[in-house]
Amino acid sequence: MDTRSNDPSLKIDVARQALVPPPYLTTAEAAAYLRWSTRTIREKVRNGVFRAGIHYFQPPGCQIRWRWESLARWLETEGAR
Repeated sequence: MDTRSNDPSLKIDVARQALVPPPYLTTAEAAAYLRWSTRTIREKVRNGVFRAGIHYFQPPGCQIRWRWESLARWLETEGAR
């Protein structure tokens, strides 16, 4: 017996979940969601556009983690200029 559903609304829900990023991202993940290169993100850090404690943080012994909410807010306001 086939238990898979052919309900198209389920397919939409799965697609939406794939588009919503998790709250914290690696640099590579942030670049993928923003459709930028990791180099562009690093340059924005160097230029002071993205700031530690606001857009990202780095736990001791770990790589940088980006706050998706802060990146999205920046993109909707500053990034549109």
